[in-house]
Amino acid sequence: MGRAVTKEQRLGNDENLVRKETVLDFISGAEDAEAIDLAYSQSAPKEHRRRFAQFFTPKSSAALMAEWVTQNAPNELLDPALGTGILARAVNERVPGVRIIGYEIDSAIATAARKAAALSKLNLELRESDFFDSPVQQKYDSIIANPPYLRHHDLPNSAGRISQISAECGVRLSGLTNAYTLFLLSCCRRLKPGGRLAFIVPTEWTNSNFGKPIKEYLIENKLLRTIIYVCHSNTVFDDALTTACIVLVENADPSTGDVKTVFVSSDAEMPKLDEIISNTAHMPDLLIRDVPFGQLLAASKWDDLIRRGDTVVPEGFVPLRELATTKRGIATGANAFFHIPLVKAKEFGLEENRLIPCVGKATDVTRLTFTGKDFEELIQKGRPTHLINFTGILSAEESNYIEQGERDGIHQRYLTKKRSPWYSNERVSIAPIWASVFGRETMRFILNEAGVANLTAFHGIYPKSNNTLLERALVAALNSSVVQDVMKSEMRVYGGGLNKVEPRDLLDVKVPDLRHCSQETLEALSSFLGCDGKSHFTDVELTRLDKLVLRAGKEASEARQGPHPVDSQPSKASQDQLSLRLL
Repeated sequence: MGRAVTKEQRLGNDENLVRKETVLDFISGAEDAEAIDLAYSQSAPKEHRRRFAQFFTPKSSAALMAEWVTQNAPNELLDPALGTGILARAVNERVPGVRIIGYEIDSAIATAARKAAALSKLNLELRESDFFDSPVQQKYDSIIANPPYLRHHDLPNSAGRISQISAECGVRLSGLTNAYTLFLLSCCRRLKPGGRLAFIVPTEWTNSNFGKPIKEYLIENKLLRTIIYVCHSNTVFDDALTTACIVLVENADPSTGDVKTVFVSSDAEMPKLDEIISNTAHMPDLLIRDVPFGQLLAASKWDDLIRRGDTVVPEGFVPLRELATTKRGIATGANAFFHIPLVKAKEFGLEENRLIPCVGKATDVTRLTFTGKDFEELIQKGRPTHLINFTGILSAEESNYIEQGERDGIHQRYLTKKRSPWYSNERVSIAPIWASVFGRETMRFILNEAGVANLTAFHGIYPKSNNTLLERALVAALNSSVVQDVMKSEMRVYGGGLNKVEPRDLLDVKVPDLRHCSQETLEALSSFLGCDGKSHFTDVELTRLDKLVLRAGKEASEARQGPHPVDSQPSKASQDQLSLRLL
């Protein structure tokens, strides 16, 4: 998330890695395994831990996971990403002397794990190698893991690994599949009949497009028994903006056709396993449900289903895809170089008519309607407002600017080196409506009256109608509490309650079918935007707006078989048409 950086900037370089000798120094005084965990977490540089995606499992989570995998009294345990051995020790406390096979590629933390295992008297075989290179034929009766939280672009040989696990499991995985789900799938394949698995992972896969084949694999093979969500306002792992869930799997015929889903709110303690299984955890901040396999399989996103139960869509609402198309903002690959203040452009002698007016930061847009006056104010403040997108023959001044970028290595960035020429950005289309990519309590939707381009801080929404009144009404409806509430089922949620939507998610957001609403209703909705540039609606206005949005839905439902809908001819801004406004 956030600005584009190099892989080295995200993960650190080799100079930041910890040596075995250094680990021995800072754990030398530890008298028990927990002291080793603490010493390592406090002493190992964040750059090193980030490089190997190391985030320690909370004690309450480790206890629940260990309880699950030891209920069948296993003879051996696999931990494919051992770390310091927190999970392995939790299992050993319940089944003393169980044979433990642990994989770990980081020699530094493996050094800490060996000492912790010796102090805890674990029967541990520690293999300092990549788990994915181990024989897939080897099966285990219990597996437990807190796998590394590496995104696909940070996983060594990601394309090869994704292809490998796809073949192993007979699924077609996205090239965007993250490392932790590869561990999950591969380990499911390595369970003996009757074997059990417990993983703690981010919840991202349950709401992301790359997670679809993973969810299908778990459900269609009847492996998933329980999934436990931790409230998004809590970040379970220090230094990681991620929301955690515990996944409990069993390789056996299920006793029912349901998956037990558990939502643990910010005020609730982690329940005991027997309380979850028997539904006897009587806590007001805990939601436990039995959800049929088929319902989970049909749900494109699980987050809202687990947190709140079934989402009720109001009468007359349709997916946004019926009214509009969507597209992400412009990805430059180097915003500081490509998106600059107009005053800077003039210093370099760049002609304004060769630049594209463009907004780059969500914080630069404070109102629900962004006007030409708002854009001029950004220019006067010296904010980045113009996009470099040179085409054709370059002037001397433009050539000088490009040469400066090459001296700074801009042409070697991840995105720029894929373009020809590297300084020519993607085709620019002007979106009539902007959707904020991130939000907390609500997601913002902006009417782009200024007619300027946008970077990736916003997604573009392109109504299929050339009806300006309908566009304004749509913006008002999207900002209503009714639509925002229904929309939660389409969002991806990160730690700290940070919400995110992708362009494809937006297409599934349910809105009143404004095509079948009267002129009077559209005008009433449009009036909420006013002409004074509101930054938000007051509580009183929201109450009125919500009632009107529900009324619009009911009106649309009743009119479906009635008169023709509002003009739905493609607009000049529709990205699916030849008449799309391009710059």
